[in-house]
This record gives sequence, structure tokens and C-alpha cells, in this order.
Amino acid sequence: MTNIMDEGWYDLAQAIVVEAVEDWRVSNLKLKKPSNDNKKALELRRSCERFFLSNWFDALTGVDGRLFLRRLKEGFSFE
Repeated sequence: MTNIMDEGWYDLAQAIVVEAVEDWRVSNLKLKKPSNDNKKALELRRSCERFFLSNWFDALTGVDGRLFLRRLKEGFSFE
């Protein structure tokens, strides 16, 4: 039986990862267009990629961050 706290932590972990994926995708879209904002978009993308490769991502998901990032770059949908 799943504890309600376990469900809450799972939902929080999922929300963190979903937000990072959305941020990563938005930053990539911005980087495809010439803009004065490219520096911010590049830093956001790098920050997301560091997160995907971090121990924190592993603790939240139990997923190999390198594989996750590779799939993300290939356009794989996680929904």
C-alpha cells in the first residue's frame, strides 16, 4: 500500500523533472532564433543538462541521466 507522503514526494519529483524538461526545450527553441537573449537561453540549457546528469536527478528518478538527455536530444517524448 502506498503512503500518501510517498505519493506526494513522487508527485514533487515528477514536477521537478517535467519543469526541467520544459525549460530545456524552451531554451533550445530560443537558441534556434537569433536574439539578444541567447546567453540566458544557453545558460538555462546548460543548467538543465547539469541537472539531468546530477546525483539529484538520479535520486529523484533512478534513471540514467546520460540516457535521458540523449533521448531528450533525439526528440523523444516522455509524456
